[in-house]
Amino acid sequence: MIVLWRPRAAFPLIPGLALALALAGGALAAAGVSPAWLGAPAIALLAGMAVRAALRGTPVWMEAGLAAAYGPVLKAAVVLLGLRLGSHDIAAIGWAGAGLAIGAVAMGFAATLGLARLMGVDRDMARVMAAGVSICGASAALAAGAALKAREETVTTTLAAITLMGGLAMVAIPVIAHAAGLSALAGGVWAGASLHELAHATGAASAMGEEAGAAGVSAKLLRVAMLAPVLMLLAPGGATGAKGLGRLLPPWFVTGFAAAALLAWQAPLPAGLIEASAWLASLLFCAALAALGLAINPRRITQAGWRPLALCALASLILLTATFTGAAALL
Repeated sequence: MIVLWRPRAAFPLIPGLALALALAGGALAAAGVSPAWLGAPAIALLAGMAVRAALRGTPVWMEAGLAAAYGPVLKAAVVLLGLRLGSHDIAAIGWAGAGLAIGAVAMGFAATLGLARLMGVDRDMARVMAAGVSICGASAALAAGAALKAREETVTTTLAAITLMGGLAMVAIPVIAHAAGLSALAGGVWAGASLHELAHATGAASAMGEEAGAAGVSAKLLRVAMLAPVLMLLAPGGATGAKGLGRLLPPWFVTGFAAAALLAWQAPLPAGLIEASAWLASLLFCAALAALGLAINPRRITQAGWRPLALCALASLILLTATFTGAAALL
């Protein structure tokens, strides 16, 4: 185990970690001028893959730092994500909207895992895909991959499928909501309860007006709140080789996320602290994605075939249809 207060132990991390953070910062900056459907996570992943292609592989001297970005740095980002949650989210959309948002997580998981079994998709791929589709896109897929110790290509393939499907749905939802005559509240909750990425949900909901934008963010953050219990179900055991109580405890970053969410729920945190933690979480998530892009061989993604993309498309369509029906009937 690397001890960060021992400089010699930390030196091997610097090259790879610095590059991942630099690419993450560039991705966040580029997201401000890129199409809304693309988003910083996808840009960070693509940037990492582009650098790997330019270098014709991943240099050995970068590997330790990239592993740290995809390991402890990613898990720290999951913990910070919990600080974005608060009790005001239920108040913004009411109990019916909150129930629909939380129910969407169970619905998305059931649809994804059921379809995966019918289509013969690998079990880890199915569970990582289910987390990404049902909760919060790249963040949830990365967290699930870390909890399950899934292969890197499993996570990367999931991210590619989610980015594509989420982008298409983000463009379609405002058009469909307007044609169907949904109220601003219903349209916002539909976007927040169905779209994968927070950026996708925010973009689609905001396109329908200020009220819809607030409702969309609230519904989406309630889905994010389900990350901790879902990860506990996916990977209930603690450290590998743990005995006794340690085998029943969830991974430390899942516990940290739950503690941070509880703190944000119960204590009124300063707006500046919440904004700073959200920005830092985004930076660290993007660093993990850049590291993943640097480490993964693109050929491994193509080897997964058409099934992951089809699985994501079908599961997303089911979730979109079910949440549309619920939003139209309840709100």
